Amino acid sequence: EYRAVERSDSLQLARVREVAKEDMPPEKERIVLGSVMEGSGLYFSFYDELMRLIEKFNRSQDQYQVEYRIYGEGTNDLYTSGGMEELNLAMATGSGPDLIHWSPMIPVYARRGLLEDLTGYVEKSQVMSLDNFLEQGLEMYTFDGKLAVLPPNFLCDTLYGYADQIGEEAGGDLSRFLELAEEYPQTPLFTGTYPLGVMREISDELPYTLMDGEPFSFDSEEFRRFLEYCKEGPKVDRNKYDNGETVLGEDYLIGWVSVYLDPKSVADVLELRMGEREKTIIGYPVGDGVGIYLWNPTNIMGLAISAQSSHKEGAWAFIEYLYEMTKGYENNGSIPVRKDELEEKLAVLLGTEVELSEGIHVVTEEDIDFIRDLIYAARPNYRWIYDELWTLGRIVQEEAEIYFAGDKTVEETTDVIQSRARIYFSENFE
Repeated sequence: EYRAVERSDSLQLARVREVAKEDMPPEKERIVLGSVMEGSGLYFSFYDELMRLIEKFNRSQDQYQVEYRIYGEGTNDLYTSGGMEELNLAMATGSGPDLIHWSPMIPVYARRGLLEDLTGYVEKSQVMSLDNFLEQGLEMYTFDGKLAVLPPNFLCDTLYGYADQIGEEAGGDLSRFLELAEEYPQTPLFTGTYPLGVMREISDELPYTLMDGEPFSFDSEEFRRFLEYCKEGPKVDRNKYDNGETVLGEDYLIGWVSVYLDPKSVADVLELRMGEREKTIIGYPVGDGVGIYLWNPTNIMGLAISAQSSHKEGAWAFIEYLYEMTKGYENNGSIPVRKDELEEKLAVLLGTEVELSEGIHVVTEEDIDFIRDLIYAARPNYRWIYDELWTLGRIVQEEAEIYFAGDKTVEETTDVIQSRARIYFSENFE
């Protein structure tokens, strides 16, 4: 029974009258958005913005009502074991949320068929198109041929050096780095000041290519030579490094740069093509690109739809709403995966004055083409997608540290790494 209070202006008396059900607004369809994150721990203050958008969506129409639920609420950890276990149980029993905010379990859910393939949703959409997403971005969030999450923005990293030292050819595998180490036995390849630091300059990326479904092979002469170099090879002077006094080409051969699309940070990228001394982008020894995608895990758009949901249309309606509302959403100069937004950001940079080592520089069309080509040449870095791959990285570091301490031979070390990695890979990816 629905009742409302009607008051008399003159007598200040209240009387109750019955309101017909047909006069009441219809009950909204409830859409649950689940997360394993404590709201206050959501990176980059996305939590407040997400809550604001949920509230606006709920007010904007009469059909759906989005509710935000934190699994494992009450802990300050970003990814809580309790929250993950609670969400896993809900997904396993068919009682999970309709929408799932990004977590390391998303690839696992996708591979087990627990998430919707968003490809068909996008193809039918009136507000978005698959053609407007960078192909590499879609690839990064596609598991077993199914698009689980619409890609948010990303970062792109790469390695570079002077062409007269490292050669003019872009790209390279691990053997190219080892050849450079032999050619310059007195000059460190990277800015690492201790063995593990040197190894992590590029070895963090080695297990994560997943090219053709296979991890990087550690049981090889090449990787053993690399470990030996990390242990015995030259290191950057710690005092110079701490004081910011190290110089590319003198104190080390290969530097690192990240692509950001804001005027201040883009200067670092433009330095790659400036100066009398030509530079070469050698990239990481993985994949076939010159850069590596770094995903942004807490972006507002990082949502998947549960295949078990009985409210899929409403869940997709909210994703479409976020897609429209977050257009142009600034995220610390990161790169949009939407082509139209990318071009808009590049257009803003054109004609901008940036401060380079040689002085003030006005961004030209050639500069824009250079940045665009770098972005399009990048490939996904699956370490930022598959949580299991962080464990593979820890396996490599644990065994390498034992070797660096002199407690195992390099052969014993690579044998153990390969054995542990093979077991872990088969348990989680096959």
